[in-house]
Amino acid sequence: MDHEKAEPTRPNFNNLTMGLTTIFAVAIGDDWNYLMAMAYRAEGFVAIIFYPLVFIFMNLILLNLFLALLLKTFEERDDPNAVEAVDKAEEKTLAKL
Repeated sequence: MDHEKAEPTRPNFNNLTMGLTTIFAVAIGDDWNYLMAMAYRAEGFVAIIFYPLVFIFMNLILLNLFLALLLKTFEERDDPNAVEAVDKAEEKTLAKL
């Protein structure tokens, strides 16, 4: 068999593009346990520690960012100055028509 022509498994960190793709797939939860199993076959026990940590930390970060944006949107709606500014902008737009 010709092992030099064999392609590496999907979850690899051989170059930056594949590394970022693998981290992104783990972060969004796209069958990350399969990626961990493939990495475990190739790299060993370190994959069992690395992949769950990445999954947990990325989900915490992404969830917090989403909630921060959501809360900011609700704060802007409750702010009377922001509502007045939007109303004035709408009035100007309608006056131009």
